[in-house]
Amino acid sequence: MLSLLLAPLAGAHAEPTRGEWAGLIEVAGRPSFWRLRTELVDNQPRLAYAMPGGGVNAGGEWQPLPGATMGDGRIGFTLPAAMGGGSCTARREGDALLSVATDNCRLSMVQVASPPQPAITPGLYRLRDGRLVSVGSFTDFPQPTVIEFGTGRWAFLFERGAGEATAGPSLQSPWPVRLTLKRLPAQGQAERLLWSENGAAPQIGERVDIVERPMRWTNGALSLGGTLMLPPTPGPHAAVVLSPMSTDAPREAYRQQAEFFVSQGLAALIYDKRGVGESKGDVRETGLTDLADDAVAAVRLLKQTPGVDPQRIGVWGHSQGGWVAPIAAARSSDVAFVIAQSGPSVTAAEQEIYRVETSARNEGLSAAEVAEAADYERRLMHWVKTGEGREWLQDAARTKLDARWAHLVEFHEKLPELPSRRAQTFWYFDPMPSYAQVKVPMLAVFGDRDAFVPVERSVALLRQALAQAGNRDHQITLLDHAAHGLWATDLDSGHKAATTTGFHADYFPTLVRWMKAHGLTGQGTGKR
Repeated sequence: MLSLLLAPLAGAHAEPTRGEWAGLIEVAGRPSFWRLRTELVDNQPRLAYAMPGGGVNAGGEWQPLPGATMGDGRIGFTLPAAMGGGSCTARREGDALLSVATDNCRLSMVQVASPPQPAITPGLYRLRDGRLVSVGSFTDFPQPTVIEFGTGRWAFLFERGAGEATAGPSLQSPWPVRLTLKRLPAQGQAERLLWSENGAAPQIGERVDIVERPMRWTNGALSLGGTLMLPPTPGPHAAVVLSPMSTDAPREAYRQQAEFFVSQGLAALIYDKRGVGESKGDVRETGLTDLADDAVAAVRLLKQTPGVDPQRIGVWGHSQGGWVAPIAAARSSDVAFVIAQSGPSVTAAEQEIYRVETSARNEGLSAAEVAEAADYERRLMHWVKTGEGREWLQDAARTKLDARWAHLVEFHEKLPELPSRRAQTFWYFDPMPSYAQVKVPMLAVFGDRDAFVPVERSVALLRQALAQAGNRDHQITLLDHAAHGLWATDLDSGHKAATTTGFHADYFPTLVRWMKAHGLTGQGTGKR
């Protein structure tokens, strides 16, 4: 359990620091997203903390922090070895908690509503100057996020209560405030917000009316559930099925990406991955071809859906979905186009070894630590393929838990005698034969700083496969200084992810240009 000592320190504030706070804490260069609850009970200070994004206190549950004292608007706390050790001191400045002394810790938090409540209604908004912005939760992180589709800028929104939220200079850092959103009374049926940024004159944003339909379909005996989102303009529309990534996040994790497609005049189907939400099955027993068939079944459903052009239905996917999308096109002539983002052309085993080694290096670990981390992952993948080395792996699970690279791998103290057939077929599935059958228009987007996928090798293999397929209608775009998630960076790491200012500037424009060139965009919802 995390142990904090809050000591009364001299300062200008006599008021104890009370309330709930959220923001970024960086320890030894590694960032974590925190919620910190400070209060007085029977005139005694009490603290609790939560980490919604996982970490030492994974899962986001509140944990008590005993023995705390605080006063004069300042707090100080020590950290356990699991978080790098050291100490932090922070002071209250208005609505912010900011570091006083850095040591190996930096703190940037703002006071938020307690309990958390949506300050701004999620959805797609059109600002008076024509910009389109989305408010929602991006991927599987629970914090509300705002994305501006024109520039790619994004940031967490911090709910401040009374229909107000603010955002800071980067994704997870809330201070200093760069953007303020306020909920306005609805005008007719349209919900509105007031958008104020960087001291510029505020402007009103009006929520775009997106048509939504619950959808259910089957892939064989398996039942799947999703939501179809359509533009409020006359159809029939081109449509895109959004294939999920490797996480178990529900369909809502893909809503903001779907809103981008809707803003360009396409219909978009988001759905729960197998074993999540309304979808049945168990993804742990599933291979990439099974996931591709789920997407193909969704395409078949859309071909019979009013408002959708049956000849212009494609599949989009990012990361694991970037594997799945082209495999779906290879398995069905119903798929009319493919948009694959950060999709490997190698086996999952090769990709994972690359991820562990590159991520360890990007986190600043020593050469010996990088080699040790990569060696563990190679041995694990070797066991998956051959069943050899089980004892060594089980021993490492007991003795390497404190290694600085431990969070990058999966430890297994009790491995089965032999790997499952599914493990072998998943981790050593070769996507190249499928890629060599993709004959429909395809856009593949990569970031050149990707720490998860061997991009240079994947691009070379993809070109080879598409040439073998005789596919001349393909575009492979390599975004410079972009991470696996296609956000702008010079280094793909957890620290940079927390402090990035948004997607690569050419990410959304690349998609728009390609879709326009292929006649997929229609009457969208306005400017980007």
